[in-house]
Amino acid sequence: MDPLQLLNDMLSYQPDMEDVIHEIAELDPSVAIRSLLDALYDDRIQISPDLLHRLGEYCDGSYYLEESYRDLAELQKELAADAA
Repeated sequence: MDPLQLLNDMLSYQPDMEDVIHEIAELDPSVAIRSLLDALYDDRIQISPDLLHRLGEYCDGSYYLEESYRDLAELQKELAADAA
């Protein structure tokens, strides 16, 4: 899975972070993805189920990313329940 495509998809939800994230991604895409995972969680932003699924596949097996992904996945469940 292409981490840069994931980053671009995530940035559609957090466009104000674009410059910083692209700088970080040049050094380490995983750090940029984790930063965006945490920002989406902190700002309580609902993302598409497709993006959440792709993030889950990308983060699977990465101790560094899994915790942030799990937090975001739980938030997505809460937001979906609140919207229903």
